[in-house]
Amino acid sequence: MKAERVISRLAILFLTASVTVNAFADVGSDSLYETVPPEYTWTSPEKFSILTTNAIRLAVAASDSGSGIDKVLFYASYYDYTGQIVDRQKLGEVYEPPYEFLWNCSHIPDQGIQILRIYCDVIDKAGNVTSLPSGDGATSEMTFVLDRNPRLNSQTLRSGRTGRDIVIDGDLNEWAPSDSIQFSNNDNSIAVYSAWNDEYLFFGFNVDDKSVISRFGPGSSDIRGMPQEDIVEVYLDLKHDHAQIRTEPHISYLMSAAGMVFKRTQVFDGVSLKRTMDTDVEAAISIAGTLNEEEDIDCGYCGELAIRWDDIGVDPAAIENMGLEIWTDDKDYLNGGFFYAGWSTSAGCLNNPSEWGNIVFTGKRKQASLWIIIPVIVLLVSAAGIVLAFLWKKQNEVPSAAAEKEDDYITISKRFMEQNYSDETLSRAKIAASVNLTPSYFGKYFSDKTGMNVTEYLKILRIGKAKKLLIETDKNIAEIAFEVGFSSQSYFGRSFKKYEKMTPKKFRSTHSSAENDPILQKKPQSYKT
Repeated sequence: MKAERVISRLAILFLTASVTVNAFADVGSDSLYETVPPEYTWTSPEKFSILTTNAIRLAVAASDSGSGIDKVLFYASYYDYTGQIVDRQKLGEVYEPPYEFLWNCSHIPDQGIQILRIYCDVIDKAGNVTSLPSGDGATSEMTFVLDRNPRLNSQTLRSGRTGRDIVIDGDLNEWAPSDSIQFSNNDNSIAVYSAWNDEYLFFGFNVDDKSVISRFGPGSSDIRGMPQEDIVEVYLDLKHDHAQIRTEPHISYLMSAAGMVFKRTQVFDGVSLKRTMDTDVEAAISIAGTLNEEEDIDCGYCGELAIRWDDIGVDPAAIENMGLEIWTDDKDYLNGGFFYAGWSTSAGCLNNPSEWGNIVFTGKRKQASLWIIIPVIVLLVSAAGIVLAFLWKKQNEVPSAAAEKEDDYITISKRFMEQNYSDETLSRAKIAASVNLTPSYFGKYFSDKTGMNVTEYLKILRIGKAKKLLIETDKNIAEIAFEVGFSSQSYFGRSFKKYEKMTPKKFRSTHSSAENDPILQKKPQSYKT
C-alpha cells in the first residue's frame, strides 16, 4: 500500500512538471515575460496640421510581436483659458484596434504651433511601454495648430511718420504726443508706441512694474539668461498674410530689463521649425528703480527699439500695414510659474500670426494731379446734393430711431448667432450682450418679435448647419455634433429627432443632396413685422 502511494505521488509530480514544461514551451512569443516593446506610428492628424474643428480624430497604427497590444493611451498639453499650461492631460484610452480616439477640444482656446502637443503611450500585455513612435526623427509628441476663429483681429496701433530724430537711449521724451496701445500683465501696466521714417521703424514701451526682475546686471549681453528676466517681446508679420504658423517672414525682437536684446526668426521646412538669433539689434533699456531688490518699490522700466527697414527687407514707401503682437513676461514668480500676457492674443495663440493685431503706417506722402482732384470734388458735391434732397424728401417716411434700433436688435443678434453657433458655451446672456441688452429683457423681446425663444432659434440654426454637413461631408455624427455647437452626441441626437422626426443617421441615408431637402434651404422663422 505504501509503495502504491509513493508511485502515485511520483506520477503526480511528473505530470505537473510536464504541464509546466509544456506551458513554457507553448507560450513562445506570447510569453508574458517578453521584453520587446510594441511599436506604433501616428496616422491622424499629421504633424503641423491646422485643425479647425472641436472634434479631433487621434489615431495610431500599433503592433507588437510578443504578447500583443494591451491598450493605447492619448494625452495632450495646451494652454487653458487662464493662460496656464495644462501638461500631459490624459484624454482617453483604447483597448482594441483601430486605435483611435475622438477628442472634443471645445473647452480649450485656440492654440498656436508648438503649444498644442499630443502624446501617446502604447502598452503591451507584458507591461512594456512605448512612448516614441517608429521612424527616423520621430519625437514623443505631435504638435498642431488649433484655429477655429476665422475672423481677423481688428486691434490696431498707428505708427506715424516722424521728422524728428529718435535717440535710442531708453528715454521716451521724443515720443509725445504719439498713438499708443495699453494692456496689463499681473500688476504691470504696459504702453507701447511706434513711429517711422525712411530709414527706421521705431518702437517705444513703458512698463509700470513695482518689482523689476533680472538675474543679470544692467547692460548684460548674455542672452542665455533671458528666460529669467522681465521681458518685452515685439512680433511682426511683415507680409501681413495672416499665416497660422509663425515662420519667415515673421520676426520677433526680445528685450529684457537688464538690457539683453536679440532678433529671432523661424523657418518651417514642413518637418520641423528651426530658429535663428541675431544680437546685432539697436535697442536700449532704462530702469526706474533697482533690479532684484524686493524690499523696495520700483517704478518700472522703459525701452526703445530701432529696426532698419533694409534689415527686414521692407520698403516703407510700399507698405501700408503689418501684423503686430506685443508680449511681456513678468517674473514675479508664484508657485514656480511667472506671468505672461499679451496685447491682442491669448497665451496659446502667440505663435499663430493669424490671431495677431495690426500696425498701420500713417503720414505717407501722397500727391495727386489737379485733373484727378477737380473731377472728384465735382462728384462729391453732386453726390452731397443728391443725398440731401433724398433725405429731405424721405424725412417723414423714415421710422423713428427707436424703431430702427429695435429692428437692429433682432438683425444683429441673429447675425451674432450665425457667426458663433459652433461655440457650445453660447448663451442667451452672451447673445444679449451683443446688442447691449439685459438677458431677461432681450429674451422677452426676441420671443415677441420672432415667435420663438432664443434657445429654440439657436437649436434650429445648429440643426440646419448639421443637416448640411450630414449631406455634404463624410464626417461622423459625433464630429458634426461638436462642430455645430452641441455639447454631446446624445443631446444632438435627441434634438435632431425632435425637429426632424428621424435620427441623424436616418437623415443622412435618405438625403443624397441639399436639393432634395427643401427644409435645408430655409432659415429659422424671421421676426414678426
